[in-house]
Amino acid sequence: MALFQALSRFVNGNTASQENIDPNQPLDTGVTIISGIDPRATSEAKLIAPAPLPHISRRSLKRVKHRVPVPDTCPYCGNDHVELVEHKTVYKRSYGEWLYLYLCRNQACGAYVGVHPHTDIPLGTLADLATREARKANKSWFMRLMKRQQCGLNIGYLWLSEEMNIRAEQCHWSMFDVDLCEQAGAICKAKFEDGTILMPKNFSRAK
Repeated sequence: MALFQALSRFVNGNTASQENIDPNQPLDTGVTIISGIDPRATSEAKLIAPAPLPHISRRSLKRVKHRVPVPDTCPYCGNDHVELVEHKTVYKRSYGEWLYLYLCRNQACGAYVGVHPHTDIPLGTLADLATREARKANKSWFMRLMKRQQCGLNIGYLWLSEEMNIRAEQCHWSMFDVDLCEQAGAICKAKFEDGTILMPKNFSRAK
């Protein structure tokens, strides 16, 4: 039942936070979400890609239904110099198809986040070393659970948002801080170890 409620709320866009906390309503994690497709995707104006991006694709912009704002200030050190850079600035080599990320230029911090392919839209929120490690370690339990369940990630995230009682569009590893990572990881680990069946069968292979 929780999954069907989450799916209905997500599809109908009824995920707005409440002024008064209601235990029956999902909690707002504090991550700013802009709902709807980036207006540049349907604009007739020429798309100008910020350096160092070679281009921005309207088709790719349309794929992102809920987006996080481009970061201008680092939430960890307060530095206001967050820059779009190539992967090699951080990794010393290139990984993946779209080789760009947002990076806090405070060398003592170095928080960063990748971007959606062929766009300048961040994949999530900036992450410092501790947050990146927490995301990686705890996400592994989620991925193992999804693989065992043969479940698409979209449905998996809807289920996880219900378990955590948070807004569906804010439920993604790329938006979790350390505490949320540990909470989500503990839930997924427990479900994986006790063999719980998570989703209705007709949703199990949803993409």
